[in-house]
Amino acid sequence: MSQFDTQANNPYASFGHVVADAPASERTAFIKRTYIHLMMAVYALVTLEFIYFRVVPGEMIEQLFQIRYAWAIMMGGFILVSYLAEMWARNQTSVATQYIGLGLYVLAQSIILLPLLWIANQMTLQTDTFGDFNPITVAAVATAIMFAALTAVVFLTGKDFSFMGSVLWMVGIGATILVFASIFMGFHLGIWFSVAMILFASCYILYDTSNVMHHYRTTQHVAAALALFASVALLFWYILRIVLAFSSREFSGTVRMFPIPNLVMFPHVVQPLHVFEERYREMMTDALVGDRLIAMPVLKPGWEPDYAGRPPVEPWACLGKVVLHNKLPDGCYNLLLMGVSRIKIEEELPPLRSFRQARAELVSDIPVCNHNEEAETLHERIVEVFEQRMATGDAPCSLKPLLENNLSLATLTDLVAYALPLGGNQKLELLAERCIAKRARMLLDCLGVECSATSTDTPVPQEVDLPRIEKAVREILAAVGEDPDREGLLETPARVARMYAELFSGLHDDPRVHLQKFFTEKYDELVLVRDISFNSMCEHHMLPFSGKAHIGYVPNGRVVGLSKLARVVEVVSKRPQVQERMTETIANLLIDELDVKGVAVVIEATHSCMTIRGVRKPGSLCVTSAMKGLFRSNLSSRSEVMNLIYGG
Repeated sequence: MSQFDTQANNPYASFGHVVADAPASERTAFIKRTYIHLMMAVYALVTLEFIYFRVVPGEMIEQLFQIRYAWAIMMGGFILVSYLAEMWARNQTSVATQYIGLGLYVLAQSIILLPLLWIANQMTLQTDTFGDFNPITVAAVATAIMFAALTAVVFLTGKDFSFMGSVLWMVGIGATILVFASIFMGFHLGIWFSVAMILFASCYILYDTSNVMHHYRTTQHVAAALALFASVALLFWYILRIVLAFSSREFSGTVRMFPIPNLVMFPHVVQPLHVFEERYREMMTDALVGDRLIAMPVLKPGWEPDYAGRPPVEPWACLGKVVLHNKLPDGCYNLLLMGVSRIKIEEELPPLRSFRQARAELVSDIPVCNHNEEAETLHERIVEVFEQRMATGDAPCSLKPLLENNLSLATLTDLVAYALPLGGNQKLELLAERCIAKRARMLLDCLGVECSATSTDTPVPQEVDLPRIEKAVREILAAVGEDPDREGLLETPARVARMYAELFSGLHDDPRVHLQKFFTEKYDELVLVRDISFNSMCEHHMLPFSGKAHIGYVPNGRVVGLSKLARVVEVVSKRPQVQERMTETIANLLIDELDVKGVAVVIEATHSCMTIRGVRKPGSLCVTSAMKGLFRSNLSSRSEVMNLIYGG
């Protein structure tokens, strides 16, 4: 018997026949059971990922990339769960425990794979930029081919690769240390590490398959399937990383710029262009022999005196790909440019060529969940409005066939934003918005259309019914034994009606409008506004509560005017509510509208329902807080903002 088949090296040595020594029928049955369980594990993994993509919001996955050391925590948890799952799969007395171990490992693997699959899916959404292929499918097919080839090597040669066990164990420890070091020290392992890990996973498949052929006991098919599944998942992970690395190389990060004063181009749009300036004719020549990509930024106001030079451009632009071109006899070009992606221009490069170039970052959309009711309502509303505009001649009827093609919400929003005569600033704001659902809501707002699916408040009349309030106040006065017709009370009902119209004005105002105007800044530290005074109304007793709000947030590329935060508090406070909901509402508004890394909202208030009635405890103070993003997950960030609020 080989060294592998000792008690020290084979934890299953106490029960069942060794495969190599088992009768042929028993050996065949074991191998068949092993690979059936392997296929079941792969199918379970695919099913879980399919479910995640349907129910997990893209914003939640994106937050994983914004939380420092989140990946290290996930990796550490995965290693611990893997150890536990493998130990259960090796259980010698309980078959149920073995299956629990396999299921637990598949679940852990599905979670650890999700962020990488999400990135690949985002790239798939931009296939016009990167070619007509799905990176996940390419990686899956390559993994299946390599696994089949490696399995065939073992089955056809019958060679025993168990001698590789100790070497693979040491290499695995070293690779794990490197991965954690790259996370904590901030360096990139690069593509050659992925190549090495593919070789490592391939060796493990040879090793595990060899054990299936020679060293497992015939009752260990669950443990054998888990080992093979782990190796296949590792191989798929690093093949997908290489596929993503190579497929994204078409975009180098440097863009040719074709700035135009008043044209805001969007992805999914085909724009005809005529290029006649000498510098941009050179740009076209360079693009056609290269990646055919051209960025379309908008010139900032005041560009006229320096048009022949390098007047400033807006930071958000659309990256387009030349899909059709015709070079005219005079050297000019007619072309069709297909918008393929949003980009953010980081800096313009020195003028090494006659045309302008810049360093830019590709910006992917934040998708909506499949079968999202709000998304479906937004889609229907936009189509309805666009059809109305076509009927009145405010939108081109040539786009009508496109509306019948079941366009995605992202495509529909971009096409309508491009086609309708909106203001330049409105179009730029729509171009800059990454969240598809939020972009659709913004488009409807620009068109002056309300969408009930976006409202988080109970519908209320457009205007306050003052006579109805006056009548109710008269009834209250009469009910408590007063005479509403005496001189001092004659005008009281009208005054109370006007007071309620003022105190509840927030019911008719949308606080989000104050967060639509923001500024792009490279600032990622805390912004805090303290002591924003407010007065609101408790919905339980219709008595006021008043106090101060403190709002802190960590920007993610966008900052908003400080007065806008006070205006948000003012609008939200003018409603009948409880303090807890008011706190949560303000925090959610900043998360939803500004896409910040974290929000902290603290509200301190005195409630007259406690000071003038009931328990009558003057001086009591109610403090509520809402911590979102990094303020919830990072204790030091939470401590920092609380210390600044209270001067600690």
